[in-house]
Amino acid sequence: NPMLQRIGLDDTFRFTPEPFGAPVNPETRITLHTEDDIFVDAGIPLGCDIYVWAGNWVNTGFDAHRTGVPGTPEGTEVFCTTSTAWAGWGVFSVGSNRTMSAYSNGYLKFWLKSTQALNLELEGPQGTKSTKSVPSTTNNWLEFTYPISSFSEVQLTNMYGLFEITATGSTTNFVDNVRWTTTP
Repeated sequence: NPMLQRIGLDDTFRFTPEPFGAPVNPETRITLHTEDDIFVDAGIPLGCDIYVWAGNWVNTGFDAHRTGVPGTPEGTEVFCTTSTAWAGWGVFSVGSNRTMSAYSNGYLKFWLKSTQALNLELEGPQGTKSTKSVPSTTNNWLEFTYPISSFSEVQLTNMYGLFEITATGSTTNFVDNVRWTTTP
């Protein structure tokens, strides 16, 4: 009966005949959100921007779309920083700070290729930072995982700097696949 298997006014399609007037149960799809991408080939989160800083702007370069780096862990693009002095970059909330409390028992993960140690920071609210030292990777790609709980100074309900990384001296470093995740 074409009337029983039609696209109805309620925009449903009935694959099996139902009695007239029988409701069609909607499908329920539950998505468990376990990761927020902070810097990946697909971009940065909506409502965020990348800021950069350096001790010597003349000899400093930042490239958020560097390609051709051997062994790139995710996609084809990485963030490259080159400088003859201290320099860094980060992903920041603009307009209003973010609530990241869903990750209070989670992790900050990223890949790094660097010949020197760097400082990793989270900031929330603006002006309140928590810093970790990231060791040199001896110019190899290494993935780092930091428990969010180790950044105890920041307020996860009021995050401004979602990822900040700074070299304290002359540098060429590459960062890729930065994310907050609930799984180690």
